Amino acid sequence: MHKAKKLRRDTSPVATAAAVKPKPRSSGIFVPFRALGTICNDVPFDLQALGADHFVTTCVGNAFHVYNCDRFRLMAVSTPTPGPISALAAFKETTFAACRDAVYVFRRGKKYAELRNDKIDGTIIQMMVFGDYLLALSDDNLLTAWLHASGEVYSTIEFAPSFAATCFMHPHTYLNKVLVGSAQGALQIWNIKTNKLIYEFESMGGAITSLVQSPVLDVVAIGQVDGHVLLHNLKLDERIVKYYQESRVTAITFRTDHEPLMATANHQGDIAIWDLANRRLMHHVKGAHAGLIPSMQFLAGQPVLLTSGADNAIKQFIFDAADGVPRLLNFREGHSQPPTRVRFSDGEGKFLLTAARDRAVRVFSVVRDAQSTELSQGAGTGTAANSGTHATKGAKRLGITLDQIKLSPATTIASCELTQRDWDNLVTAHENEPAARTWSFQRRAIGKHQLPATDGGVVKAVVVSACGNFAVVGSSMGGLDVYNMQSGQLRRSFRGHTKAVTGLVMDRVNRYVVSASLDKSIRVWDFAAGKELYAFPVPAPVTQLVGHADNELVAAVADDQCIRILDLDTRRIVREFWGHRNRITDVAFSPDGRWLVSAALDATVRTWDLPTGFLIDQFRVDHVATSVAFSPVGDFLATTHVDNLAVALWSNRAQYSTIAVKPIDDDEEDDSALVDVALPSAAGEDEDEAYAEEAGPAAVPSADSAGGVAVTYSDYETPAQLTAKMVTLGQHPSSRWQMLLNLEAVKARNKPKEPPKQPERAPFFLPTVAGLMPTFDSSSADKGAQDRESALAALSKLSLESEFVLLLRDNDSKGDYSVFLATLLDMGPSSLDMEIRMLPETHFVAFLRAVRAHMATRRDFDAIEAILHVFLSCHGEALSRADDRVREELQLVLQTHDKEWSRVRALVRYCSCMLDFVRQA
Repeated sequence: MHKAKKLRRDTSPVATAAAVKPKPRSSGIFVPFRALGTICNDVPFDLQALGADHFVTTCVGNAFHVYNCDRFRLMAVSTPTPGPISALAAFKETTFAACRDAVYVFRRGKKYAELRNDKIDGTIIQMMVFGDYLLALSDDNLLTAWLHASGEVYSTIEFAPSFAATCFMHPHTYLNKVLVGSAQGALQIWNIKTNKLIYEFESMGGAITSLVQSPVLDVVAIGQVDGHVLLHNLKLDERIVKYYQESRVTAITFRTDHEPLMATANHQGDIAIWDLANRRLMHHVKGAHAGLIPSMQFLAGQPVLLTSGADNAIKQFIFDAADGVPRLLNFREGHSQPPTRVRFSDGEGKFLLTAARDRAVRVFSVVRDAQSTELSQGAGTGTAANSGTHATKGAKRLGITLDQIKLSPATTIASCELTQRDWDNLVTAHENEPAARTWSFQRRAIGKHQLPATDGGVVKAVVVSACGNFAVVGSSMGGLDVYNMQSGQLRRSFRGHTKAVTGLVMDRVNRYVVSASLDKSIRVWDFAAGKELYAFPVPAPVTQLVGHADNELVAAVADDQCIRILDLDTRRIVREFWGHRNRITDVAFSPDGRWLVSAALDATVRTWDLPTGFLIDQFRVDHVATSVAFSPVGDFLATTHVDNLAVALWSNRAQYSTIAVKPIDDDEEDDSALVDVALPSAAGEDEDEAYAEEAGPAAVPSADSAGGVAVTYSDYETPAQLTAKMVTLGQHPSSRWQMLLNLEAVKARNKPKEPPKQPERAPFFLPTVAGLMPTFDSSSADKGAQDRESALAALSKLSLESEFVLLLRDNDSKGDYSVFLATLLDMGPSSLDMEIRMLPETHFVAFLRAVRAHMATRRDFDAIEAILHVFLSCHGEALSRADDRVREELQLVLQTHDKEWSRVRALVRYCSCMLDFVRQA
């Protein structure tokens, strides 16, 4: 059993300084690919109409998404900014994204310019395109105006310390004017062209959080932190009406289709619909979002309300009912709280199942975002479920939000793809729930059955058999129960554990069930008989159990921060992996069973090589990974993280490039060997670009730079010979030597059916010299005679030996035939055949010496055999009457050939015999 030594923490100043480095783009094996499931955050969206279509731009951390409002189709994803985006503004195909004190200009999602004002020393909190200007308000009390076409700073307004600006807007028809609200409740009108204060209103009584232009000129809506909404006439400086909504007002909007309605949103996620004609509350949408609603806007001329929430959702409500009550028309959402569990649900790695603290179980598509959705929970639980009503209607009747009637958060997920078209194929265990729930992946909805723990405990672990017919649930009391997935009926129960069951694994053919418990034991049960076969004692409580589908290996995670690998065939613990410095949260096998990936509360993700028992890769992330899952085809690693709503996808470099992994020694297992890697962004990553940025001019990064993994990206060159004891074939394709052996047949096949025709004889003309009296030109005959003499003189200077023969003679005199043989092997079949046929008899001995010398090296075995065959075939008659020197050399060539060929023939016969034995056994 291989046992890795525990890590030694290095707290020296050198190690501390080494940790303060720019974060690489990837580890040695895994490259950040993209983040799934992010829709929006608490940054207000920007809505604009282009033609007949409306497009909404939402912020997702350090990138933004552009959706078509028709069906919320994702149209574009931007490249990431250096930090989180704090404000957005769009103008036609240009998008402005504020990040800290700078504004980045994007066109079609690609960053191409940057706007800065040296006076800004804070973070930009709001932006607006105002004609030729881009206005930006920063939290250091500055309002900056840029000419967005040229990027020049046009003007800067610095407010007094007694006026802390919080928001601004442009009142319609007020040329070059902006209205600015403050935390003190006062309002000011400024001219951005002259930088002059035009008018200051008295305090409205509370901090102003929102300013919106109404459909009526001179009238604006003012939202306050205490929940009041004021309609104020700017021209007359008069209050028209005052409304009140619970909690802080975060967004205000007006209908523009001749219906006098105003909608306001608050910090709790509620929407209030106000009838302006009758000055009353018309409807209250409670829990429209699970938290803050940062922005809300009616589509121009349509009864459609667009909202975004900090709960990672954008929604459309339509006002088409007779009573004016809005209904949900369309939405796109992800998890509103960080997911805690992720698993792949299909054999092709296209879909992910996730569970989170928001009580939702979701499906994410790796290929197409539009296929991502939440699994429907029907009527939910509690009173609404018992009454048989729909979840939404039940929530309204009870006066609670939809999330409050959902199942409690799922803690573990198990699935089987084979039976998803026949019956329920997913099983989940839920927090403090006495029964597991079945789900249908085909219908994307909760299933028919509940699978309770018969010993009265809470379900802690679940597993579905590989055939999809059975589900096993483990309880907090130590019991195991087997259920039929189609009927939901109990089949058998296992009793043996004295504490909570924390992990379950089944083999592919339903021979046994493996269970782990907090009672420091791992037990193997006969599935058919329901009896315990044997047990593995563990020195610490086991918190998780993960098995590999195609072998008998099981990974057990214990509270002592050790991962133990159990071999069920030999009934032994064959590996122990030590290294994590805090509780291990999840582990996952690679599809081929060679690697094990683990995540822990020390914010590291480590990869262990099972055959060697070594740690081969490790990296650290900003947010602790809570779950990991390896794609069934090995192309992606999926992770979930604390305080992160996205599912992070990491690309496996081994799928598309050659990587060389290097074991991380015990001396390297410290903080300096860890690579700090940034999480994938919503924009996705370009692996080639990421490598170019990370590697720089060097083609091969060092092993230390990748946390102990040396990754080779240069073109791989096949060695000419692995070892001198091995007979090696040539690097050229075998077709070259086949053509050399059959060149006569190839020439005969390619011979034209009809012989080439002789060209027609050209007409004969006597050369003449132009003049009054034509005369014959005798100089042409003299010139022809001179050309013939020059050609004969040049021919007399040429050597009768070809370059091939000259090179052979030169190498033979030196006793080194490497240059000659390299030239010989690189020649084409036709050229090589001609040179062998034209070889003089005086050079037979030298040629045979060269062949014998190369044959002794055991390299290019097939090429030398073919060349020797052609030589003997072409010069067989001459060799039969050759002198003793040639005969002696032929005898030496024969001895060398027979010696090597007998070795090869013996090995081939041995392998053939063994294969026949294995096939017939």
